[in-house]
Amino acid sequence: MLSRTINCYKPRLIACFFMLIAVDFLHAQQQQQNNSPNTYRLNAITDKKTDLFGTQGEYIQNIGQYGDTLAGFENLGRVLYGYEGLTMPVLFTSKGVIHLQKQQQQLTYEERSTLIHAGMSKEERKRITESCYRMISFEWLNANPNPEIIALEKKASYHTYGTIKQKAYAFEKLVYKNLYPGIDAEYSFDGADRPGFEFKLLVNAGADISKIKIRFGGDIQSMTTDDAGRLVVKSDIDGIVQSVPLCYFSGDIMKTAKQKAAYNIQRNEIEFKLPDGFSAGKSFVIDPFVTSTATLTGQQPGVAKDIDFDYNGNIFVAGGGDGTVHKLAKYSPAGTLLWTFSGTLTTPVWNFGGSYGGWVVEKGSGAIYLGQGLASSGFSVVRINAAGIYDNYISTPNTNFTENWRMTYGCNGGVPRILIAGGGGNANNELAILDPATVNPATSNLSGLTGGHNDISDIILDPVTNEMFTIYSTPVTDVSRDNLIFKHAPPYNSTTRIWQTNAGFFTLREPANRPYITGLENSTNTLSVNSNYLFYWDGLNLKAFSKATGAQVGTVTTFTGNVPLRTGGIFADQCNNVFIGFTNGIIKVLNFNGSVFNDGVAADISIPGFAASNVFDVVYDNGQQLLYAAGNGFLASIDISSYCPATIYTLNRIEDCAAGTVQASLTPSPVTGTTIEYELYQGTTLLGTNSTGFFSGLIIGESYTIKVFLNRLCGGTHASYDFVFYDSPLLTITNPAAVCPVVGLTSISDPAVTAGSAPGYTYSYWLDMPATIPVPNPAAVSAGTYYIKATPITGPCYIIKKVVVPARISPIADAGRDTIICFGKDVQLNGGNAITYSWSPATYLNSTTIQNPVMLNPQPGTYTYSLHVVDAGGCRSINPDQVTVRINPPLRIGLVGDTIIAINQPLQLDAVDLDNSGFSTYVWTPSFGLSDPFIKDPIAILDRDMTYQVLANTPDDCMGSAVINIKVYKGPEIYVPSAFTPDGDGLNDIIGPVVVGMKEFHYFKIFNRWGQMVFSSTNPSARWNGKISGLEQSTSTFVWIAEAVDFGGNLVKRKGTITLIR
Repeated sequence: MLSRTINCYKPRLIACFFMLIAVDFLHAQQQQQNNSPNTYRLNAITDKKTDLFGTQGEYIQNIGQYGDTLAGFENLGRVLYGYEGLTMPVLFTSKGVIHLQKQQQQLTYEERSTLIHAGMSKEERKRITESCYRMISFEWLNANPNPEIIALEKKASYHTYGTIKQKAYAFEKLVYKNLYPGIDAEYSFDGADRPGFEFKLLVNAGADISKIKIRFGGDIQSMTTDDAGRLVVKSDIDGIVQSVPLCYFSGDIMKTAKQKAAYNIQRNEIEFKLPDGFSAGKSFVIDPFVTSTATLTGQQPGVAKDIDFDYNGNIFVAGGGDGTVHKLAKYSPAGTLLWTFSGTLTTPVWNFGGSYGGWVVEKGSGAIYLGQGLASSGFSVVRINAAGIYDNYISTPNTNFTENWRMTYGCNGGVPRILIAGGGGNANNELAILDPATVNPATSNLSGLTGGHNDISDIILDPVTNEMFTIYSTPVTDVSRDNLIFKHAPPYNSTTRIWQTNAGFFTLREPANRPYITGLENSTNTLSVNSNYLFYWDGLNLKAFSKATGAQVGTVTTFTGNVPLRTGGIFADQCNNVFIGFTNGIIKVLNFNGSVFNDGVAADISIPGFAASNVFDVVYDNGQQLLYAAGNGFLASIDISSYCPATIYTLNRIEDCAAGTVQASLTPSPVTGTTIEYELYQGTTLLGTNSTGFFSGLIIGESYTIKVFLNRLCGGTHASYDFVFYDSPLLTITNPAAVCPVVGLTSISDPAVTAGSAPGYTYSYWLDMPATIPVPNPAAVSAGTYYIKATPITGPCYIIKKVVVPARISPIADAGRDTIICFGKDVQLNGGNAITYSWSPATYLNSTTIQNPVMLNPQPGTYTYSLHVVDAGGCRSINPDQVTVRINPPLRIGLVGDTIIAINQPLQLDAVDLDNSGFSTYVWTPSFGLSDPFIKDPIAILDRDMTYQVLANTPDDCMGSAVINIKVYKGPEIYVPSAFTPDGDGLNDIIGPVVVGMKEFHYFKIFNRWGQMVFSSTNPSARWNGKISGLEQSTSTFVWIAEAVDFGGNLVKRKGTITLIR
């Protein structure tokens, strides 16, 4: 007996940064290989490399999955978030970080075989490979004990953790505000697609970085810096690497001026030593990156080993993990990650894994049953719902059946049964049947083999006959027991065995059938069946068997460059195209002709971007006609409908147009005991469901879909068929050419519309599908949808098909923008692009039929014009466009009235904006005598009479004008006529002074011969009419006196006589 003591050992330290790609789904791509008649369409592909389960670049909120605090580290406070992108979770508290570490010993194949032959049980072998756990803590010393912690950049998907009903959302950034005075800590990811996380210290100007101290604790064996300046903290099984911290000023987003800082280590505490030039007077950033020193051995974050789907097209993938726990993720049909199940329950205590394990999707509801690969006291199956939440279903363990490697659905008279393929250790049990309505699986010795350790590695059901095919993998090198293939009929026990045969290859070997993952794993994706053959693929050898006898059919194809079991997954369609998971990101497609596998008939499928990845599993969704594939770092959804028109079942239909019924049926007929459900849809509306396939009430010419489900509750196959009820090919409709809307007419009774139809029909024309409202004149119809009813001369059935008269796109009239124009200007309208134009009304327009007519000499007011246009196809605009033009009235300028001045007397002119029009420029003409002819208020000094005109313009170029007449006399002087004749003839009836060059006027007085004052005024414009107290005076002579101040400031007094003549 081999004796071996296995303890935790100190591994060789390797600091590796892995380049990991994590981007969203790519859109579908059409690909075709040369010289191949087959094509495929890549509907969706993940491009997530090692992050298929959504843990690489996110911090997951703690909803209880990590506990409240960690024993031994309570001083660090409550666990708030976790990072699951390394070998074990990294936990974040308010005061620091805790790194969990794990190492699991593995037996070599030779050691395992020796122990088996020595009689050591699986449970004993498992105990000597127990895992070692370590913890390293990271504590912010003397920091704010309660910093404000802000989670930013929330992810759309979520994580579920067994019995915890709450969803755990994830974030891409955590910010600890004021961790130290003026210093924030920010946890994020650097975008370099490598495992690990980044933290930044955001140091504000004036903050004291000497306050920043980090203490490492826990299972530390050493702490030092390496030759590159990185901080390396190690336990005896793993370690932590912090990159050389980079410093850069906070405004330097691209880190163009980054400089290296250093770590100052004092025992198990560190400080940061800044480079020269980084002073407290300026804000800067300290930026290290944290990862594990391990090579991630024991973890498969990018391995998608098994794939399944539900009837709604959602995709489920299992993998990752470390051999004791692995994960399950759900993706939408479009390839969006919806949620990730952690793989563990706390109440009850259970884990999805335990050397991996089988699982199956309940395709109707989307619930998932999850098993355990190896459980010494018997495995348990749990169920999570479509949202990823545990729903309290757990099966009872059976100590005689301890291994669950594969699970699939079967039926017993329509009652769903979960078939669990595995083994029972020393017990001779290989198959357990679990009724989901109960919790107790029934076990059986399916093969009849004895000696124990006879495990089923793969299990499939023939979708037509429900016959079961299994392949065995044992830990012993005995060809009589290992790599055997069995065929059983329902109800699947040792008495229903039809045949057994040897696979012909000694490839499968418990428990290392998945060499690309760590831990025990005895399942394979090895078998596929179609209506003709059973196919076997072990990653190296491809072989066909007779379904009837189990005998080999044709020649084996061996790919000598491959390593057995490094790839997996196989599907065979009804045309004998065999799709196998291959190397280099390829799903190889070979056609089996009954003798050889031909590699040149059908196109291989390449997964773009994954030329270095292996494919581990493929499954086919018959209802969607999609092939789902999973592998190292990707999931893919591929439309392979073009490879083979044949399907497992042919959906037939018989239509009775007179009765409005359809009878659907399947070929071949499903085996006795199969439950069949037919559904009839019109669009997305379910019209009826039954088990007979007979539906009534169909309308001729309407589109329908029939769906059929076989053993629906058992996850059986399904198919759908779209059809138009009584869609006779004898009536051919060609839609007429498009016509103008509203006024355009065409004929739907033209023979060209029904050209190509069979002879013998009479046609009628209708406005509705039931043919109850006739078309008034089929020879002249406008754009729209009509129906032609073709009635044969004999027979009860007619055909109604739709005919569509398309409508041309009407031109849209464009009359231009509304405008405001100054009085005195012509206005041009702008009619857009068309062939002909019609403007109305014609007021002021020089033409109503051109594109750009002109309004000539329009008077002030508001005018609205309408425009219709006709395009090159002769279609007239349905609605006119309108444009409004407003002609502003003339603008007014106010000037003082005509005036008199003395020679060289300055006269202040002023152009007053009477309407507040906003004049901006002025021009006075002539410019003679003016101080500035271009201002509002120039000064005029004249030696002659003058008439000035002022023109003023607004910013909109609207203009106003005014005129002033100026008389120039010698002066300064006061002139008074010597006589006047107040006889009422309108000539010289009044008398008064003419004041020239005076800036002040004091008085003008008239006296009669007796010294009596008969007139007096201080207004130089006032005049005497020859009356005293209303009485006319007779002819006489009067004396006048006047006083004023001239523009030079001199007092001027004048006197004289006036003669009143009657």
